[in-house]
Amino acid sequence: MSRSYLKVNSVTHAMKAKNILSANGIYAQVVRNGNADKREGCGYSVLIEGDADRAVSLLRANHVKILGHGDVHGRL
Repeated sequence: MSRSYLKVNSVTHAMKAKNILSANGIYAQVVRNGNADKREGCGYSVLIEGDADRAVSLLRANHVKILGHGDVHGRL
């Protein structure tokens, strides 16, 4: 199963995203970004296992702002 990260703009959105994704059967975990730059959000992302496009669609439909997303290669 593919692992991806979803960068969000606040820790509140990270927690909301985790709850929405978990309720829809997508494994999600809130993680701290390494070397976080304040201009790029709060420093938190959501690590997911599964279809990133579906996850992004679910979150956007629930008004969670996604700053970016990408595949995870190796371990965080």
